Amino acid sequence: IALALSGWGFWALIGSSVAASVFEMVAYYVAAQHRPRFCFSLKSFRSIARFGTISSVTDVLNTAVNKGDYLILGRVWAKQTLGIYFFAFEKSTRAFDLVLPKFLGLVMPALSALNKDSERLRQGFLEVTRVSIAVTLPIAVGLMVTGSTLVPLIFGQQWRPAVPAFIVLTAIWIPRSFGAAVSILLYALERPRYGLYNAILRLVLLIPFFLAAAFFLSAPVVVACGIVILSIVTLTPYYAKGYDAAGVTLGEVIFGSWRTLLGSGLALAGGLVAERLAAANGAGEPARLLAALAGLAMAGTPLLWLEGRALYALYFSKG
Repeated sequence: IALALSGWGFWALIGSSVAASVFEMVAYYVAAQHRPRFCFSLKSFRSIARFGTISSVTDVLNTAVNKGDYLILGRVWAKQTLGIYFFAFEKSTRAFDLVLPKFLGLVMPALSALNKDSERLRQGFLEVTRVSIAVTLPIAVGLMVTGSTLVPLIFGQQWRPAVPAFIVLTAIWIPRSFGAAVSILLYALERPRYGLYNAILRLVLLIPFFLAAAFFLSAPVVVACGIVILSIVTLTPYYAKGYDAAGVTLGEVIFGSWRTLLGSGLALAGGLVAERLAAANGAGEPARLLAALAGLAMAGTPLLWLEGRALYALYFSKG
């Protein structure tokens, strides 16, 4: 905010990311009680070399794909168009990045401790997936319903052109919620190669798409639709492998999360109907946002509340 008010323009977006990373590193160092010693063990290195190499290469490939669109599209697109696309992409992930990585980071040690007990690992994966769906799906639905009014009200009218791409990119978190725990499961089972295969597939499909989009597509929302479709194509076999490794089926996941799924569906319908009715009556954006929020709450809260109570009882009954 300080950089933006000082007239730094788009550098304010870059500065916020750098400042957040530095603050996070310092906070982790201060909070952590363990201080690693500067020593080298060849035996320890050999034990983790393969796992670490695969993980590192996977991270590099995923970073190339996740940031490659900015580099490729930025070489061809106008600054304004790229800015709209960047804004939509970054803001569509921000709410989820605040919640999921922290939760999954806490869960991974627990799943790793169960990698020799297939039944407990299976049950643990089901419970983690159920929680990730309960957290991710309502957020995705809420942002999709309120995005058309929320984005201009919070960030300003100049970002209204980014709304369609923002809503489309937010929708990708609906299928992602079903596999949020797949990566940590496969790492817990010491099978990082499947993440590498997925990263290679993403690279092969998405980078050529970005190259084609740079020259033949100029609408951020069209590129966003392509990203969503290709993401589903690449995630489906990866999630299927994770479900197979855990010994669970998609039907079990759906059955376990039926309250969240039904409640989110009702919230989506209720929010959209309420917002459209308010718009048809000539309401301004603040009133339309309030109408959408009211529709979301009235239609989806009962079932989502029941799911929250069930998850609370599930975890706290175990101590």
